[in-house]
Amino acid sequence: MVLTTLSRTVARAGVLGRVATKAPTTNSAIVAPRFSGNVRCFADYDWNMGVPGSRIRNPDPQGYNDVAPPMGFKWWALMLTSGACFVWGNTYDLSRGVNIAIGLFGPNAPM
Repeated sequence: MVLTTLSRTVARAGVLGRVATKAPTTNSAIVAPRFSGNVRCFADYDWNMGVPGSRIRNPDPQGYNDVAPPMGFKWWALMLTSGACFVWGNTYDLSRGVNIAIGLFGPNAPM
């Protein structure tokens, strides 16, 4: 892609590029871009109904939120326990008299 871009730039700016390309024409009617500013496509679309253009739809949009489903107590208990074990497991050297700072991966840390 870079070579194609550079080749086209050289062709436009080079000696043969100037001969081969015609001069740009000026058009008095300036057309505004189609999507300008903060216009968002599907900004007010309900993504819980499904993806636009897809045949797959949410069969029960009122009963199940497909965008942000409720994970339940077991999921959040797993996340909190794993986070607490990660933090607690990395504090083993704080109680020692000598600071052992071997980092997150230990002595075999990738450099």
